[in-house]
Amino acid sequence: EYLRQIGALDDAGGVKPQVRIANYLMGPSNCIASSSFFSVCCLSECEGLMRELEQKIQAPTASAVHLLSLVGNMSSSSVEAPRDLPEPLVDKLWAISERHSGKVPLH
Repeated sequence: EYLRQIGALDDAGGVKPQVRIANYLMGPSNCIASSSFFSVCCLSECEGLMRELEQKIQAPTASAVHLLSLVGNMSSSSVEAPRDLPEPLVDKLWAISERHSGKVPLH
């Protein structure tokens, strides 16, 4: 029930419920202090990276080739660009692309 309340549970479409990882990470469990007036939450580096992708793509979907090119050239606090993406992740991205007629949904 908690996952549903914070918007992290995707149980639409009559399929097996799945946890939306991004929504879970940005949920209240990631906050270190809160009251009825404020919350002190940890910043998610993923949010900044996702915002950068959204600005470059400016569409709800993108091809796997385009995403691999963009992500491979993004830097983070732990990895400098250009980065080598692990083959299992690349394979998963291609599988998602195949499932969605050649496009990968960003959300």
